Amino acid sequence: MFAPTRLKRRLTPVLLLFLIAVLAAGCGVFSPDESKNIVDPPGPIDAATTPDKLMANFKYAWENRSLVEYQKLLDDQFQFFFDPNDGLEQFVGPSWGRTEELASAKSIFEGDAGYDLIKKEDIPPVLSIEFTTFSKVFEWQDPGTDPLYEGTLKARYTVGIKVSFQGIEQTTLVTGNNDFYVKGYPQDDGTTLYKIKVWEDQGQNLGS
Repeated sequence: MFAPTRLKRRLTPVLLLFLIAVLAAGCGVFSPDESKNIVDPPGPIDAATTPDKLMANFKYAWENRSLVEYQKLLDDQFQFFFDPNDGLEQFVGPSWGRTEELASAKSIFEGDAGYDLIKKEDIPPVLSIEFTTFSKVFEWQDPGTDPLYEGTLKARYTVGIKVSFQGIEQTTLVTGNNDFYVKGYPQDDGTTLYKIKVWEDQGQNLGS
């Protein structure tokens, strides 16, 4: 399985500060663990008929560790861009797509053990994920003329996440900024469903 992930990178045994994709850093390779704590998929959630509902579903999918729900939220052309200060290009390049993102999330959600390639340390399985902060820095707006963002709306979120690991009493708390670009798709019933097209990790600078 493809393994390096934003969450996995920053979730290290030494509790290195991270912004797990919403929050990320420190590159890890994860592998299946027989003792992993798999969470049963929760029930269906409200349709993402507005950008705000989409982001509420994003929070729900991560806190409930539901790959079933998370994959519904990502555009077919989804891209995640790493914070350039993370020093991860030697392992994963500046960005990755939907396939890699879902493989990464699957490992986290299903409690796979990992290994930090930068720190050369084992990473224990994740037991729980809780959003302590999830607030917009600015409202949804037109991101401009870059073709990458065509047809999208952009908002910046300050995200705080508390993560607990197997075998570690102390939890890890990380806060940082992330830019989300969402795109709406008209449906036959007249509604519009929104998906996340681009996610950019802006690091731990909490300025707007």
